[in-house]
Amino acid sequence: MRVSVRLVWLPAIGVLLVGTVVLAAQGTPPPDGSMRELVAEVRALRQAVERTAAVTATLAIDLARTIAEIESLPAGADERGHLENAVKAMRARAKAEQDEAAQLRADEQDVLAALSGEQARWGDYNARLEAIEQEFAAAGARKP
Repeated sequence: MRVSVRLVWLPAIGVLLVGTVVLAAQGTPPPDGSMRELVAEVRALRQAVERTAAVTATLAIDLARTIAEIESLPAGADERGHLENAVKAMRARAKAEQDEAAQLRADEQDVLAALSGEQARWGDYNARLEAIEQEFAAAGARKP
């Protein structure tokens, strides 16, 4: 709605400029009704109107471009919002994966510690079994 109001003002500004040029050109009447001066003044007036029309057309084109850019801004902002949300989601997933990897490393350390303890116990059992074996071998060697 705001854009359409601007479009209404553009022709009004053009008419105002043309009117100003026409009034400025009519400010001094030709002395003694000289036809040459009158023709020169009409030519100058025509050139001023042509310049005003060119400026008005350029302003209309610039205004249309500006309106198109303004209208495209919300779409760009929406796309940026979607991209920011996607990046946040990716960061959250990466953080969760890092946390999971840290937990897996901690679990691995726990399992390695438990395995080390079990290996130490099996070493103790093997040492006891060897001691028992040696006692049986020594007992068997003492019997005649």
